[in-house]
Amino acid sequence: MMTIVEVKSNEAFADSSLVARKFGMKHNKLVAVIESTLDDYPDLRGSSNTPKTSENYFTEERIYRGQPYTAYMMNRAFFSLVAMRFTTKQAREWQRKFNNAFYELENQLMLAEGNKQDPQWLEQRMQTKTLRKAETDVIKQFVDYATARGSTKAGYYYSLITKATYRALGLIQHGTPNIRDTLDSLHLAWLVTLESVAQAALSQYMSQNLPYKEIYRLVADDLERYAEPLSLLGDKS
Repeated sequence: MMTIVEVKSNEAFADSSLVARKFGMKHNKLVAVIESTLDDYPDLRGSSNTPKTSENYFTEERIYRGQPYTAYMMNRAFFSLVAMRFTTKQAREWQRKFNNAFYELENQLMLAEGNKQDPQWLEQRMQTKTLRKAETDVIKQFVDYATARGSTKAGYYYSLITKATYRALGLIQHGTPNIRDTLDSLHLAWLVTLESVAQAALSQYMSQNLPYKEIYRLVADDLERYAEPLSLLGDKS
């Protein structure tokens, strides 16, 4: 799943170049609407010393196909003011998707901040790092195993196995904050359990000298099977 909002300075922002693509328009047209919005709400522009930065947005100078352009990073409040000026069906559909992405990422940031204040959770999180190291050691063995059998991109299995584990639990990693920092103690324990499953399965299937692609498929299937009763418990909670 594509991440359509991102974290900057612990706040969620939407990139105007991505917004323009999703809304089905040229970036310069979107920028014109942004500038028009700032004209209508001059208090959003910030101080006169920093006309391209305020608490609601900031700009980045970029180059695309040799041409420089200015991209706006908009927080949810400013994005909402800009987005409401577009009434096409495509824009309306993506307005909802962007707003949902803002709410989801903001919730993740709030959860991560709350966990930082919980001593018991912090202790558990430290323990999971040791267990995660044990899993990555086995994944490294699998990467070497796959490379020795002709794989030229075996290094991707670090992220592929991690994503398969998250997917089995219905978790989505946005990059920032780290998904592990947003989980409560129960879901953190479930994640560690599945990582142990992946670790054991990789070792077992390598010992059987199976083809590396088959091993990955079997591990992904094992993760889904072991996660299913956990998902049912989560539905009842």
